[in-house]
Amino acid sequence: MSIDFGPLSTRTNSSYHGGSHYHSVLNTSLFYHSWRAEGTNALGETAAAEYTMLHPSGGIAYFHLLLDASGSTWERVKTGDKKRVYKHLLKNFEQLVEYGDTLRPHDVIYVWTFNKRTQLLCRVERKNFHAQLETIRAAYKKEFDGTNYKETRLYDAIAKVMVKIREEYKDHKQADFFLVPFTDGEDFGSETASLNGMMEEINSVGGRLHTFFITANMPPTSGLYKRLQSQQNEITLVDCEKSEPNDISRAFNTLRELIKVLLVVLHRRGGEIHMTRVADYGATEHDAAERMMFTLQSLSRETSILDGLSQMRRSIGYVPQSMPGFRSGY
Repeated sequence: MSIDFGPLSTRTNSSYHGGSHYHSVLNTSLFYHSWRAEGTNALGETAAAEYTMLHPSGGIAYFHLLLDASGSTWERVKTGDKKRVYKHLLKNFEQLVEYGDTLRPHDVIYVWTFNKRTQLLCRVERKNFHAQLETIRAAYKKEFDGTNYKETRLYDAIAKVMVKIREEYKDHKQADFFLVPFTDGEDFGSETASLNGMMEEINSVGGRLHTFFITANMPPTSGLYKRLQSQQNEITLVDCEKSEPNDISRAFNTLRELIKVLLVVLHRRGGEIHMTRVADYGATEHDAAERMMFTLQSLSRETSILDGLSQMRRSIGYVPQSMPGFRSGY
């Protein structure tokens, strides 16, 4: 269900210092449903943004987690705690699910692994996830038997998972879909999909597909890293740099914050309309609303609205300077 945000508006006051003066107004209501806001900058470019708390249609979400099961995740972590990297991955994902503020009871969770092959370990509703933990752990550990762990066919794995997501999307076009691959390094050995092919698969799904890559030990000079950086308005890169326990924990905590509040932006320039999904770092809808008010005010002075939204996306430490109901002009 979506409600009209209404009270947030952007307008011009030409008497202020002889130029354009933009105002945004935010009321004190809480935003339990999705809301929409619009803004126009000095060049006449317009942007419309819509926030939701994960499920605008009230339907279930489909969460696909892909975990690296190559040799590097089987080795003991460098801190000497005798745990394998894969154990830290599962532990942190379990915590994300158990917190209860990102996924709802009937949301569907898929856990996949990939090395030389792509394997579906489980498909389970969130409310039943805890009961399946031991089965998931055992199945993940089994993926290191034999010689499959010697390859990292990331591109092939994502292409295969995207086939499943497209099937689900046909029947659930209002649902949210989450694609979250974790890879400890670069692709090695993919046969059916290339980097370009994998990206085309991701971009082929309309609707609400939210993609978050968590990477470790991936060189910034690699083709995938550069590609993810270039598509930062469509795909979120969470770079934990190394596969140490603390790095993995921080990465999954970041993921948890990212999927709490999602922003969809429609950007119009001339006769062209562009749609991009931008993850906001606000932990609540209220915080997200304040951020959007601040952004619309700031964008009145930006050369490009889309560039301004990208800057907002990267400003994790921003604290809103105004309170709900406070009228502020720039």
